[in-house]
Amino acid sequence: MTASRAPYVLFGLASPHSSWFRELSMAATEGALPVRFLKCLSAEELLERLRAGQAASCIVVDSRLASVDRDLLASLKRNGIPILVIDAGRGRNWRELGADAVLAEPFSSEELCSALANLAKPIETPIQTQSSHEASAAPGILVACSGPGGAGTSTIAQAAAQVLGSSFKVVLADMSLSGEQAFLHGCPPGAPGLLELIEAHRLGEIDPTTTISYTRYIQTRGYSLLAGIPQPHFWPAVRPVAFSYALGSLMRAFSMVIADTDNDLEGAAESGSLDIEERNVMTRSCLRAANLVLVVGRGGMKGLYSLVRSLLRLASFGVQARQVIAVVNCAPHRATWRWQTSRTLEELCDASLPSEFSKQLASPLFIGEERIEGRLRNCLRLPKSLTDPLARRLKAMLSGPLAGPDQPSPPRRMSPEEVGTWTASWTTDKASQA
Repeated sequence: MTASRAPYVLFGLASPHSSWFRELSMAATEGALPVRFLKCLSAEELLERLRAGQAASCIVVDSRLASVDRDLLASLKRNGIPILVIDAGRGRNWRELGADAVLAEPFSSEELCSALANLAKPIETPIQTQSSHEASAAPGILVACSGPGGAGTSTIAQAAAQVLGSSFKVVLADMSLSGEQAFLHGCPPGAPGLLELIEAHRLGEIDPTTTISYTRYIQTRGYSLLAGIPQPHFWPAVRPVAFSYALGSLMRAFSMVIADTDNDLEGAAESGSLDIEERNVMTRSCLRAANLVLVVGRGGMKGLYSLVRSLLRLASFGVQARQVIAVVNCAPHRATWRWQTSRTLEELCDASLPSEFSKQLASPLFIGEERIEGRLRNCLRLPKSLTDPLARRLKAMLSGPLAGPDQPSPPRRMSPEEVGTWTASWTTDKASQA
């Protein structure tokens, strides 16, 4: 069954010290008002959210901000969303400057609701109530493709999707900030994709059929495509929690998800910046949930160095070596070159990676150099010389037990006698350290 609710979705632009800004945010959080309030602390952030296509009922701005002027209001009106100015009594005619309505400060909740009723439209949000069968359905397999720029990660992701498309219901999901898969598949600009799927999960959940509607089926290759974000600077629209729900819905709607990701895994712990962690949320979330990871690099001194650095990032992030396939792309077919490259890569891994990770890492997979520009331009099937080596390795790993991400141990019920006492394992550990 599907129910619906229709709150007002408001974008707010004000100083964090503004009293109405704090009170409106608190009232929305507590459910005292039928609104969902999205705070923006700068005009740039607000415009970025609007360019990303986020739906809203109304934009509420504080007249005390220096950035609120005729030009900003004109830029906001281009999105077709009504503008409500909170007037602090500075004597300006905000309607002439472009505002649709003005509310004098201070104002009551009844005055705000009355203004919204005359000005804005609620946004219908489907709330999906899953059946017990749907709720218990096992998620699909996630294969993440990562690697340094220019290594051919996007091409390998396409090849993996084509290979697995004959045995699984596959979606190739573009989780990269560059978002080039739509271009590589000839999709028209503005086609629905990842941003729209995330937006659908901001206020509820959707069923698998609706999830599939955000993808585009590539008939010539036998898989579906989820287009990525249009430009890298749209990353603020990818909210972490909504993205995790969107990724989960993909894994329930498809039996195999191939994620084309970036190579940057920095988070707040490494950089000291939560913004950087949120910028990398797509790659971090996909690699954390991945069953298999294809790490793509090239041969030669620079290529192998970048490949090892990518492996080191994965090891530091907590990915298990048995989940990883190191792919050397555009490799010459000479047996001596491949043997020397394998040996060099092994020596570099032993010197740079944690010993346990290096020991468990499988031998690299070599993909020969092929001319595929014409096939990419016309979205034709990739040649077997490119896909067959990948097919053999992937099917061999998928036929065995998948490693998957580490799962925390479930909580254990304690007996009354254990409360207030040290466990036997702790006592034994301390005794061995003494």
